[in-house]
Amino acid sequence: MPKKTLILIIFLALITGGLIYMALTTSSTPSTPNQTPTTTTEINQAKPVKKTAQLSFDPASLTITSFGSGSAKQTVNIIVKTQGQVVSGAQLELQFDPLSVTNLTVDAGTDSIFGPSGYFVIPLKVDYQTGRATYAVAVGATATPKATEGKVVTVTFTAKKHANLSTSVIAILDKSIVTQEGTGESILSAEHPLTLHFAQ
Repeated sequence: MPKKTLILIIFLALITGGLIYMALTTSSTPSTPNQTPTTTTEINQAKPVKKTAQLSFDPASLTITSFGSGSAKQTVNIIVKTQGQVVSGAQLELQFDPLSVTNLTVDAGTDSIFGPSGYFVIPLKVDYQTGRATYAVAVGATATPKATEGKVVTVTFTAKKHANLSTSVIAILDKSIVTQEGTGESILSAEHPLTLHFAQ
């Protein structure tokens, strides 16, 4: 056998042996799955607000004994209670019966929790066709809200007697908003209406 052929056979045998050894070693060694480096990313999630605010009328009911444009105006307050959360603003959406309520006004006045002055107001809008009224008030740009409960606004109106009505309500709709200091979310959880009783 030629010398070159013998050397080639030996060289190929060595390579073959090496490949067999590598194959056996690889199969006997447990494979380690690829691990993606983990990085810790801090996710800042806004803490959900607690909806604890309640809006209600004070007093909660009125007995009406005089009616019409010449009668005395009825006056009630809308108050807020929040169980300790500081209030920065409120938007009131009211529903009433135009057959029993007219000359409706809403005003924060000087004794509102957002006052006595310098507070921000979206003027009252009243639609006597649909019986809807909207009014908003909030602390001024340079003021610091402190109140957790108290009077928001005063509501005045004139009652109209209707032959088919013995009672009526002015409701605070759930579309109303009470904002907490430092957030733009509403914390309103409940609304309580004003009940009107018409004397016969």
